[in-house]
Amino acid sequence: MAQIVRFFWNGKALRGVAGDTIGEALYRNGILALGRSRKRQQPLGMSGSTSFGVIARVDGRPSVRIDRLLVQPDMQIESQDAWPTRSFNLLRLARHVPKRLLRGGFEQTMLFPSGTARFRYWERFLSHISAGGARLPDRVLAPEQSPARVVPADILVIGGGPAGIAEANRLALAGRVVTLVTRGDRHARSASLMAREVAPLHENVTSHLSMDVFGIYRAGRIVAGAPCAGDDGVTFFKPSSIIIATGRFSIPPVVPGGALPGVLAAPVALQLACRSINLGRVVVCGTGSEAEIADRLQSLGASVVEHVPTATVERVTGGNRVRGIFSSGRLIRCETLVHGGPWRADPSLEFQAVATGTIQLRTDPDATPVHAVGAYCQGSERIHINEEHLEEAEVCACMDVTGGELLSLVRNGVEDVEVLKRLTSCGMGPCQGNPCWHSMAELVARFGVSGKPVAMPSYRPPRGAITVAQAAGLLEVASAVE
Repeated sequence: MAQIVRFFWNGKALRGVAGDTIGEALYRNGILALGRSRKRQQPLGMSGSTSFGVIARVDGRPSVRIDRLLVQPDMQIESQDAWPTRSFNLLRLARHVPKRLLRGGFEQTMLFPSGTARFRYWERFLSHISAGGARLPDRVLAPEQSPARVVPADILVIGGGPAGIAEANRLALAGRVVTLVTRGDRHARSASLMAREVAPLHENVTSHLSMDVFGIYRAGRIVAGAPCAGDDGVTFFKPSSIIIATGRFSIPPVVPGGALPGVLAAPVALQLACRSINLGRVVVCGTGSEAEIADRLQSLGASVVEHVPTATVERVTGGNRVRGIFSSGRLIRCETLVHGGPWRADPSLEFQAVATGTIQLRTDPDATPVHAVGAYCQGSERIHINEEHLEEAEVCACMDVTGGELLSLVRNGVEDVEVLKRLTSCGMGPCQGNPCWHSMAELVARFGVSGKPVAMPSYRPPRGAITVAQAAGLLEVASAVE
């Protein structure tokens, strides 16, 4: 029998199940809107795409990833981004401001142009309310330091899916010393959610579960990983060779309402269904795998009403959560939209390792060899952008950047993704550009007039968050790691 765990959300007592993450426990209680976007205070949830939707205060600590931390008895969780109080949140009035007036980086909107007296007062106001962030802890927390450690590694495999396991096993059988690192709490997590059979990991492979590789330094000679949850110290790996087997992730459709709570990447939806969490009526969209995902969700007890190609999705309806989608001009009532494609590879780690790109200070001829295997090598699919409704479509949900804002700049000759990022703040939220840089680049490629190839921004480490305690623990080893 499942163990029931009592916890508190904004002071209200709720019940979850032992083994739930905080995000899953809240979803189990029908609470989908967990965070707010930076400019317009739009509701965001546990989508698998937008990090602002999974950041909250936990037991007095601000900005904790609640999609990774397990719920504990009597845990106190609070939403962020409210001023002056959660019950009387004046920031929500921003939802009624026309989107055009809030274009530009949040600190330099059209209403408060830089260099004016209005802008100085605006800056002071933002500093006072801590918009887009979180207030400091209510109490002084004891200083902590989680010491890092250095682990020599012959071959380091990043990614614990079927391709990573197969490559690690092949190298281990050849007598190589192999270390495998994966974000998942178990090997082949996504494959197991789809009930696919995967070979077990060879006993001679050293495995690190629930660890996020957040940075590759010194042209691949140093790889840094941190636990996905908790304050255990950073691990520095010193490999002679790196294998990237991180697979691909699904990009939500660029349509109005595409960031509403209830729009879920397929792995997130499958995990919720596996935890017996009610998803309501479900529509699945995809680029060829939608029928398979729909069948699997149904086998887990989800109520799937239809599956459609992603290219047919025109808009998502709803206020604080999904209420339906328009597909090929037809309204389909639902509470959840699951997207399984288009699929894209995340190039950030490879970029950091090989030191190439549009903005790099140097390349290193002695860089650690980097190879890629599996779905990561299959290339990236075209992102679905609904041109008819692009003006209102969310490209960067965290920072409230719409297709209309980007399109107005592109049509005025601004096609450099780095420049667009700085002018709009697109990709400058905690997600660090995934997936919004991909959607922005697709928009430039489709509507740009120069005809030049679209270069992605530089992916600088860290690609994921580390805690203050983990950062403090780097002091003793970082200077001596080489």
